Amino acid sequence: MITGTESSECKRMIPYELETRHIGAGKPLVAIHGIQSTMDCWLPVVEKLHGWQTVLVNLPGRGNSPRWKAGTGSPSDFYNLDRYADLVHELITSIGSPVSLAGWSMGVSVALNIVKRHGLANIEQLFLFSGVARMPEEAWPFHSSDVQGLCREADNRLQNFHAMPVADSIAVAYSWLSMRNMDLRPALGEIDCPVTIIHGVDDRECPLAQGKEIADRIKRAVMVPVEGVGHYVLRDIPGTIADVVQSRLPAAME
Repeated sequence: MITGTESSECKRMIPYELETRHIGAGKPLVAIHGIQSTMDCWLPVVEKLHGWQTVLVNLPGRGNSPRWKAGTGSPSDFYNLDRYADLVHELITSIGSPVSLAGWSMGVSVALNIVKRHGLANIEQLFLFSGVARMPEEAWPFHSSDVQGLCREADNRLQNFHAMPVADSIAVAYSWLSMRNMDLRPALGEIDCPVTIIHGVDDRECPLAQGKEIADRIKRAVMVPVEGVGHYVLRDIPGTIADVVQSRLPAAME
C-alpha cells in the first residue's frame, strides 16, 4: 500500500471537480486509467516509482469525480472521449510545467485524443500501454447496440478487476459508444516527442497488432512487447512497467 505525508500524497479536487491524487515528488507524470477502471489501477506501478510526482485522475463516473444528472444535458456529452481529452488537457495546463503523459487501455485513446485536439503543448513524452488508435470491430470488448445492454456487459466483466474500484456502468457504456468508431491514426504522424509503448503479446482486448501500428506511425516510438501477458499489464507486471517508466525519467534521459 502507498503511504505518505500530505506533501507526498495529496488527494484533491481540481477546479472542474475531477478527483486527482498527487503521489511522490519530482517530475510530473499524469496517468489516465482505462474504460472500466479508476485511478487505483495505477497504484501497483506508482508505489515502485521514485523521482516522479504521479498525478492520478478519475474521469467522470469514477471515484469521487462528477456523475451525470438528469436535466444537465446529455449523458453522451458528459461521458465521451472528447470531453475527457479536454478535461485532462486542462489538468496538464494547470500543472504549469512539462509533463509525461501515460495512458492504459482507454487511457491511450484519451492521450492520443489530447494530442489530436490540443497538440503536444506541455507534454514532453508519452507512455502508451495496451491501447489502440483505432479499435478493430473483431476485437470489440462490448457488443450491445443499446446503453442498457452495454451496462449489463460492463457488470459481467467485473471479475477482471479483482475487487478494485470500477467505473459506473453507465459511464462505461457511453464512453464505449464515443470511442468504438473513433480513428486517431491521423494524429500519430504529428507526434514528435519520445513515446514508449508496452503491449502484452497475448492481449485479446487491444490486440498486439494495434500497438505495433501506433509504433510504426510515430517516428520516435519505442515498442516493448511483453511475452506471456495479456491486457492487464498494470496489474500483472507492475514491476516491468515501473522499470521502464523509471528509465525514462527526464533527468535520466539527459
